[in-house]
Amino acid sequence: MTPSKNILYILFVVGFVFLLRSAWICDDAFITLRTVDNWVNGYGLTWNVAERVQTFTHPLWMLMLSAVYLFARNGYFSVVLLSLAVSASTFYVFQKHFSGDLWALVFGTLGLLFSRSFLDFSTSGLENPLSHLILLLFLFQFLSNTNEGSNKTLLTLSLLAGFGITNRMDLAVIFIPALLYVYIKFYRSLRGIGLIILGLSPFIIWAVFSLIYYGFIFPNTFYAKLNIGVSHFVLMRQGILYYLNSIAWDPITLVVIGITLILIMTKNDWKKISLAIGVAVYMIYIVYIGGDYMSGRFFSVIYIVCLVLFILEIKDLPSAQKIAVSALVLCLGLLSPHPTVSYFSKMLTSEVVSDGSTGVANDDWGGIADERLYYDSRTSLFVMDRSMDMPNTTNIPWADGGAQCRVECPKVVTRITVGLFGYFAGPSVYILDTLAIGDPLLARLPVRKDDWRIGHFRRPLINGYFETLETGQNQIENPYLAEYYDKLKAVISGPIWSVERFKLIWGFNIGQYDDLIEKGTK
Repeated sequence: MTPSKNILYILFVVGFVFLLRSAWICDDAFITLRTVDNWVNGYGLTWNVAERVQTFTHPLWMLMLSAVYLFARNGYFSVVLLSLAVSASTFYVFQKHFSGDLWALVFGTLGLLFSRSFLDFSTSGLENPLSHLILLLFLFQFLSNTNEGSNKTLLTLSLLAGFGITNRMDLAVIFIPALLYVYIKFYRSLRGIGLIILGLSPFIIWAVFSLIYYGFIFPNTFYAKLNIGVSHFVLMRQGILYYLNSIAWDPITLVVIGITLILIMTKNDWKKISLAIGVAVYMIYIVYIGGDYMSGRFFSVIYIVCLVLFILEIKDLPSAQKIAVSALVLCLGLLSPHPTVSYFSKMLTSEVVSDGSTGVANDDWGGIADERLYYDSRTSLFVMDRSMDMPNTTNIPWADGGAQCRVECPKVVTRITVGLFGYFAGPSVYILDTLAIGDPLLARLPVRKDDWRIGHFRRPLINGYFETLETGQNQIENPYLAEYYDKLKAVISGPIWSVERFKLIWGFNIGQYDDLIEKGTK
């Protein structure tokens, strides 16, 4: 049955209302906003203005956010407007694609809205909305049988993959199997390789820029969160907890992902299998890195891929079976302790969350938190009134502390929670981040044993390091770490086009100076 345009409009409006009601911003988004604010105000793509350090993992999202911020000059509304615009585009593309099938349109829309992973991170200020949109465009182009062997199709797919990887580097594991399938089936030539490289040029351009400007291709968060000295066994155990947590708090997401992979892998359709391989590898990657502290965050990108594949796999079932399967799947969305439909309850927003008692990190899940629920009374659009600056800093001491620090203007401050604090503190304050997201030296040191929560890996302060930052003179007591810091400082603070700097960049990236860290931390 083909739906009318009125049904299409109604479902789009319903989706947008859900987006509005669930809109929020997390503290991590303000880490990127501090860099955006510095850049727009002439301090470069920096976290602390004295250093070129990449604290964001999403260059494409950062660039788009910078364009909005350049005109809006308000961090909160820049993030909200961009997130809503991109996520609304995702709904439009999704619904337009399935507009010829009433069941697919209704089930698909509700499938998106009932998944907490997808809906919660369709805002939040992180890069997920743009990843959703790029993946969806890639998916529909890839699954199309129109001109699938043409040069234009391969270039389009590669370009979408290039933008996707520029938005978040680890998405490469989802794109690569699909691109390999197209290349092997239709090309197997140097021309095909050339088209893929040309399509990946957005990421290649950023990688070259990052290497020259920052001195490293990978962001500082790579070293802060993955170069941590914690055993892989412990991290993988935490990764398994991340899955168990998602099943408990958002059952529809992983069930749809799991059923879809089973359906695809049991059929001889290598086009879809290549997508399933990408999803499976990404799932293994999530376990390997230990998941995340934000419940469901990493599952949203593979959920949207699997939801589309799930729809395509069961759309030819008899109507009664199709409706029954749909009803069972959607019921899973209501089994969450806080289903998305409950976001419209006044009781949930005003009585449960406002005191911070719900949504905080849960030790039973290894520190995984329901971040959207925690921030709902702090950064949600629905706590705003005309007399209030957003976010609602009354309930966020980090933001108030940052604003106060901006007035008092100390040269260096030590902080753990740095997003809101850093943005409101402004560019004049150097923030020594003990979780090392913004600190290039601490990020390369091992964490304190057992003194970490997933996504939060605290480093010990080195004797003399604080004084070094205050005075600008190297006062680090450990001679090996002092030597390492001198070299690192030349890369992140020295003249960009220095020959000596490029020699140091080469040395850092091939591990030439790693022995200084090993000797300095024994």
